[in-house]
Amino acid sequence: DRYASDFSWRSDSAAFAFSSMHVVDRFNVYSDIYLYQFGRGIESLTSGRRARNPTFSPDGEQLLVITNRVQNNNLARLTVDRSFVSLTEFEDHTQLSTPRFSPDGTHLVFSMWRDGQRDIWISDTEGNLVRRLTADTAHDQDPLWSADGRRIYFSSDRTGVFNIYAVDLETETLH
Repeated sequence: DRYASDFSWRSDSAAFAFSSMHVVDRFNVYSDIYLYQFGRGIESLTSGRRARNPTFSPDGEQLLVITNRVQNNNLARLTVDRSFVSLTEFEDHTQLSTPRFSPDGTHLVFSMWRDGQRDIWISDTEGNLVRRLTADTAHDQDPLWSADGRRIYFSSDRTGVFNIYAVDLETETLH
């Protein structure tokens, strides 16, 4: 009754984190975060947190995850020693997905559904919103940083069909 999704490799390639859905009390479906370390096996990092979309920091010391409680998604920081710190406290049915650390580890990018739009946002590593990269009726999702941190790549249906786009962070030019 479990399956793995949302894989994130640690920078040393010796481990990866993933989320897995499971049934709780016959009627509820929860997602939790697990760590697989080569030579050690699988270890549960959360239990009942409704956490998903893990992504390792560039140094591999922490994971960023999204939690869900009463239709509100929030960003949280999780360390391998299982300390868990909520970074945001949305209570307006905000939906978050696919957070990613910048290559230098100083910022986060993610997709956020808010006020009827799914756009790409950047925050600092404490979850404070810094910049909205897209603001339109297109469904923008799955952002990734370029290796040099100068662009954000994402998927969008802005032409009616999902394609890959890039935003230059210096000029805000959409490619």
